Amino acid sequence: MSSKRERIGDLFIRSKAMLEVAMTDDDIKKALVQFNYDDTILAEGKKILAEGDQLAKEYIKVAGEKKEVASSVGKMSKDAGKVFSQHIKLSRLAFRKDPEKLDKLKARRLVKGPMNARLFQVEQFYAVAVTDDDLLKKLARYGITQEKLQSAKNLSEQFQRARDSHNQLKGKSQDLRNRRDDAINNVKTWMAEFIQVCRLALQNNPQLLEKLGILVLSRGYHHKKKEAKPGQPPAEKKEVAGQV
Repeated sequence: MSSKRERIGDLFIRSKAMLEVAMTDDDIKKALVQFNYDDTILAEGKKILAEGDQLAKEYIKVAGEKKEVASSVGKMSKDAGKVFSQHIKLSRLAFRKDPEKLDKLKARRLVKGPMNARLFQVEQFYAVAVTDDDLLKKLARYGITQEKLQSAKNLSEQFQRARDSHNQLKGKSQDLRNRRDDAINNVKTWMAEFIQVCRLALQNNPQLLEKLGILVLSRGYHHKKKEAKPGQPPAEKKEVAGQV
């Protein structure tokens, strides 16, 4: 089964090809003019196609960027969280008899819940930790240096920037997706009417319909009816919209 992206791409490829033929073939143009589908109307259709195609390409680009940043954010979150958890636990060990220091460091416990709350704790902890001589001396016995704390602080700040970037891309991606879907609906609506007009204008010229890429059914063709399952009534005949 083809993906949605492939189906959208196929829609634009087929529609562009159909309009290109309609705008360059003299016989087709002459037939369409009888239904007021002149160069101006066809140009409007081409513009609708171009706008939809551009939005589809922009969405693919931004969605790809969002996916790439999301992967980076996930890795940084995991790495930063692991390091921060270690620093908190060692700080609690070093100052287990000094609750005031732990309060100053916001290190009594690891905050759970919303990411913003967890990031606030990380920010508060490292803001104090990298310049607290008492903490640095006590953590040194566990191999935690000022350089390591500063590195962890930098990593947490990089994570926050990446997270902000991902959130922005997420919003932009959703907006583009909505606009793309609206544009695709416009393309489908315009092309559906255009194809019906072509069928009427060229009903006596099946070769020209085929040149446009419009399926031409031979006379006497009937869709094969599906057999009803045991216990089910036979399917009702459906009318085809726009059938003449």
